[in-house]
Amino acid sequence: MALKSIVERNSQFLGVENLLNFMTLSENIEKIRKLFEEISGFDTAKIDFSEIFDYIIIEHSLKEAKKGGIYTPKEIIFLILHLLEPKSSESIYDPSSSYGEFLLMAHKFAKERNIEISLYGEEEKEEQYLISKINLTLNGVIDFNVVHTNSLLNPGFKENGTFKKFDIVVSNPEWNQKNYHEEKLKTGEFWRERFKYGFPSKQSADWVWIQHMIASANDNRGRIGIVMDGGCLFRGGKEKAIRAKILEDDLIECVILLPEKLFYSNKGASGVILILNKNKPENRKKKVLIIDASKEYGKHPSFRRLNILQKENIDKIVQAYKEFKEIKGFSRILDINEIKENDYNLNVGRYIFQEEVEEEVDILKEFSELDELGRNVVEIWKKIEEYKNELSKVLK
Repeated sequence: MALKSIVERNSQFLGVENLLNFMTLSENIEKIRKLFEEISGFDTAKIDFSEIFDYIIIEHSLKEAKKGGIYTPKEIIFLILHLLEPKSSESIYDPSSSYGEFLLMAHKFAKERNIEISLYGEEEKEEQYLISKINLTLNGVIDFNVVHTNSLLNPGFKENGTFKKFDIVVSNPEWNQKNYHEEKLKTGEFWRERFKYGFPSKQSADWVWIQHMIASANDNRGRIGIVMDGGCLFRGGKEKAIRAKILEDDLIECVILLPEKLFYSNKGASGVILILNKNKPENRKKKVLIIDASKEYGKHPSFRRLNILQKENIDKIVQAYKEFKEIKGFSRILDINEIKENDYNLNVGRYIFQEEVEEEVDILKEFSELDELGRNVVEIWKKIEEYKNELSKVLK
């Protein structure tokens, strides 16, 4: 069997064959099975599988969206990688690696720049974990480390008796996950070190993920890029208390409000990108750059109901971040004291106001059109009177 021979030749596929045989992923697995049969005997290094797997992954993610999962479009990953700029010999870690898209894009980013990086991923859902290994391998990523685990409870990578730390930590975890409350998190490993800023309510694990990613970033040069639901910026209660402590520790460097309808999800939410930095440049300390990119999009070429970040949109965001500059109606630099005065609220709309563009009015043209409309109304009433007269004659 072609599938079996491929699995035997590549240890990265360990466990995939059994999943396929039992058809756990129904029609998606059948597509993968057929794909394996098609490529048997071919040199996979000469085949571009990105489009094939994009189709399979998007199909699967659209179904997962009904359960709360959100697939990250490549354009958003591309943006985050250009904001964080991985360098040679650095490690990149995704604690919720899903289909492996962040790791795959990081590999391509490094390959284009002729640099070597190391890739690490963790995924709790077995189906997505196995698909990610296929996705990475068939796209030519040979050296990667992806494990099947729940990162929030049991980090999969350990070093020197504790959880491993990385130079860059990136992810788009499931938004507003339920039931990651204090009692549950305390059953996990290294909870004191990872959740030192506090425990949120069981309604949303957004700030649990953010804390885990902060803890997993290298203490000297760690950079973090995370995609989250915008509600994490302004919700109160326990979340506000955590957000305040992280802001006071000067870890948040940039907040980016994304356009609506970028994600393959059933929510249509806009989402935000948080950039955190454990080694801020001097001119950025005690400051947060906020960017309102909600209007920076084009229409998606394949999905009519979706929008997409275009190259010019990405370039504009990256330039504002790198230059750390203010652009009217687009970006602002906030001092930590201003955020504190606003009750640690990071809602972008509180600080940046979109100016409405006033439409120029041609007065003469408008009067001319009104005059024409008036003449048409007179003609219509004449017609009505004629019809009334004709009707009255018939009824007599």
